[in-house]
Amino acid sequence: MTLDENLEGKVEIWYKDDNKDKNGVPNIITVEIDTKKNKILRIINQERNSKIVPGDINIDKWSVDSINVIDIARKNFTQDNDFNFTTAWLSATSIDKNEKEIWNVSFYNENTKRAYYLEIDAYTGEIYRSEVK
Repeated sequence: MTLDENLEGKVEIWYKDDNKDKNGVPNIITVEIDTKKNKILRIINQERNSKIVPGDINIDKWSVDSINVIDIARKNFTQDNDFNFTTAWLSATSIDKNEKEIWNVSFYNENTKRAYYLEIDAYTGEIYRSEVK
């Protein structure tokens, strides 16, 4: 997700289905959504040799969604009076052979040139990494 200060913007969802070609390579589809216009911009069937390799994620097990991530960031960076952002990047990924899923979050303020980074456990909300640059 690439979002503005109103938490609107572009969201990409990568989907890998179970249909595989003769070499065992699955179909990978990318859906691009504009949340400001509330519409799907495009659906792309990726080439079989695409570098995009979506992992399995178990959204139904998450206790932390994208709205919660923003709230956690605001609480985490409350000591920093300058915590305002003009752009936010959020992505979720599975790690440790799908045993863990984390949110990778970056916030950037174009006015102050400050960047804020978080890694958050999608199941528990635990912060693994918090950094300001």
